[in-house]
Amino acid sequence: MLIGCASGRVPVSRFVGTWRLVRALERQPDGRQAPFADVGVLMYDSGGRMAGQLMRRDRPAFSAGDPKRGTAQEMRAAFDGYDAYFGRYRVDTVTHVVTHQVEGGLFPNEVDTTYRRRYRFAGDSLLLTPFDTNEHWSAVFVREQ
Repeated sequence: MLIGCASGRVPVSRFVGTWRLVRALERQPDGRQAPFADVGVLMYDSGGRMAGQLMRRDRPAFSAGDPKRGTAQEMRAAFDGYDAYFGRYRVDTVTHVVTHQVEGGLFPNEVDTTYRRRYRFAGDSLLLTPFDTNEHWSAVFVREQ
């Protein structure tokens, strides 16, 4: 059930705060659901700024102990197991879509791009799913107290 004001729309202020990842799943080619991140945080402020980070806990440590001296394999695993970006956001309370306008991020090609996510609130949880029907994932966050 979507929680919102009398009109059935969720107030934009409902997004403001820090959200901790509970579950992030992606549909695999064989149809099963598999986690793509184990830990993460999503932050929205009242001025329209946002930041998000998702990480897999099973990323191997660098043998050299120095982030600038990782092997190609270590660098690849670190990159593949982490995603982060920040920028501005806007909420369409009619269509239940939050738009992230990326200003900076781990993946250089994301800069100056826009991500549209469908959203739904349930209690203190926020569910995000892709707007793009070619993407098949979901992420559930719970509000940090």
